[in-house]
Amino acid sequence: MPTHRLACLAIAAMALAACQADPRGEVATGANAPAASAMRCAPYVGETPLSVSGARLVDAAGVEALRAGPRAPVLIDVATGTERRTIPGSTWLPGAGTCDREDRAMQARLEARVAQLTAGDRARPVVVFCPNRNCWLSYNAAIRLSNAGYTEVAWFRDGTEGWSRGGRPLEPVARGW
Repeated sequence: MPTHRLACLAIAAMALAACQADPRGEVATGANAPAASAMRCAPYVGETPLSVSGARLVDAAGVEALRAGPRAPVLIDVATGTERRTIPGSTWLPGAGTCDREDRAMQARLEARVAQLTAGDRARPVVVFCPNRNCWLSYNAAIRLSNAGYTEVAWFRDGTEGWSRGGRPLEPVARGW
């Protein structure tokens, strides 16, 4: 069978599976998409889902509640760039959410740095975020931390834009590695 026919059959099978999963025949995308357990590789910009495997979704009020709780969370900003303003008290680890399925170097680098930040406590709350809900880098970082055995991972999907939208301050930060 010609290659293009195989490709067409594969696409049709995926569409059928999606329609069977949703009786209305609609395919879930963006915020309606189910949580995945695999990182998203480029493009890293686009609407993210409402959940991520291995982590819980928090909003700005949830981050504030964690910060006021008995076990202060480690806040990790994974946005890219050369300069960054972020949530006070955060550690900026640019690149921690990039996808490198074949190269495990970033996973190892993130695990080592977060182990330092949590004093090796994998049950300590860790909040990951980036600029906004259209940034997949924090989604990927949440998966990385979950895969590393961290049990209290929170994904702040709205990121620094959601934080500052409520009148909360941002502060300049230096790279954390």
